[in-house]
Amino acid sequence: MTGLRASAPGKLFLCGEYAVLEGAPAVLTAIDRRAVARFGGRALRVSPVVAAVFEEVHARFPACAIARSDKAPIAVETRGFARGRAKLGLGSSAAVAVAATALLLARAEATAGVPGERILEIALAAHRTAQGGRGSGADVAAAVLGGTIRYERGATAVGLGPPPAAIAFVWTRRPASTTDLLARVQAFAVASPAEHGALIGDLAALAAAFLAAYAARDANEIVRLTSAYGAAMARLGEASGAPIVDAAHARVARLAASCGGAGKPSGAGGGDTAVAIFARSEDRDRFAIAAAEDGFAVLDLRCHERGVEVSGGMVGPHS
Repeated sequence: MTGLRASAPGKLFLCGEYAVLEGAPAVLTAIDRRAVARFGGRALRVSPVVAAVFEEVHARFPACAIARSDKAPIAVETRGFARGRAKLGLGSSAAVAVAATALLLARAEATAGVPGERILEIALAAHRTAQGGRGSGADVAAAVLGGTIRYERGATAVGLGPPPAAIAFVWTRRPASTTDLLARVQAFAVASPAEHGALIGDLAALAAAFLAAYAARDANEIVRLTSAYGAAMARLGEASGAPIVDAAHARVARLAASCGGAGKPSGAGGGDTAVAIFARSEDRDRFAIAAAEDGFAVLDLRCHERGVEVSGGMVGPHS
């Protein structure tokens, strides 16, 4: 299929980090930074994520020669996910997995109308392989479905309405190692299972309350719970020795609070991107000015964006 292309969005967490790994719900929103996959590229090497996608597609379509022998001609563009060589923490690897999966399936089946469920199944498996079995899969689901979703491991992701609160995203200017943070928290879980369980329980309860407030479109309660969730993430970090809420994230939270809102890491923390949530858009705008003056990079991102697309057509459900 000449000119075939597939694209998938990045994501950012609004709530549910770490707790989602233990079965609690998370709320994520798709953003307007997209990974774009095309045939005909000149990549010198195949990324681990794309290689894993090839293997997964081959396993399901063994007669499809493209799955093993034609790796080089695919290229995935992800420039919007980084500043220079520094990643922003916007879920680029999940977006790459979804875009590459949709592209290969569209060629294998000679149609752009590949079901989103099939893309999700294959992209999840490939992404998990490339990530060494780590992660919840929430970012992959957000890249397929788009919009804003409720995600729980082992359950079907559910589309939600657009965020009822005003949101700003801030890059801390420090890339984080999600792998290292997750490893430290996992080591803590093994060494101190009771304490870890109690802290994750606190996060899970707050995530469920956040989801209820979101469904009720209660912006003030969402702000309160965002602050509480950030504090609970900090407690988990202190107990595990993982710098989840580092100095930059703490500064973002203080700035957000001074403008009538709340801030927390969006994702694993330790750097990357923070989210700040406000009941009023004018408070968010005041925060954006204050954050820029304090040296943070306020990201021009839109939430609740469209999900995976092939050749300009929607492939999966979108809320």
